[in-house]
Amino acid sequence: MSPDGHSAHVLGQLASQLEYGFLCDCTVSVGRVRFRAHRAVLAACSAYFHRLFVHRPEGRDLRLSSSLVTAQDFDLILQLMYTGSVCRRP
Repeated sequence: MSPDGHSAHVLGQLASQLEYGFLCDCTVSVGRVRFRAHRAVLAACSAYFHRLFVHRPEGRDLRLSSSLVTAQDFDLILQLMYTGSVCRRP
């Protein structure tokens, strides 16, 4: 398997795990909306989450201010993290 094929496979598996909540080890709340996620994916894709988990390794329930990011925008960010692309919904 090529490195690109391997990367696509791993990303696909993580996205599938997210869809079913399998091995998700944290919840990110934005306002009243809760998102399940894998801390490893968040930390790998975001310097913010990386620093957060370094300083709070036990962090499992995170809250983001809805004045900084909307739930709709965070959903798009997660899409990008897990699929490498964004599909904006109408």
